[in-house]
Amino acid sequence: MRQIFQGQTKAELIDRERQFHEVQPEGIILKFGTVVGFVVGVIILYQVLYSDVKICIPKILPCPLYRFLLDSRLPTPDS
Repeated sequence: MRQIFQGQTKAELIDRERQFHEVQPEGIILKFGTVVGFVVGVIILYQVLYSDVKICIPKILPCPLYRFLLDSRLPTPDS
């Protein structure tokens, strides 16, 4: 194989990087930060999309259908 970095082959370099991310504290922190960043991004995306849809639904749906959906969520007097 071709020498890539300081006399190491590509396979050796990949093994070294995997070891870094599994064993070294910096690698563990980077992995944890990636997961936390992804979760926070998904939550923010959900909130933005939810608020946009909530604002646009009355404009998109016909009035009788919208009233039906709102009435179906209200509790009935029997319950």
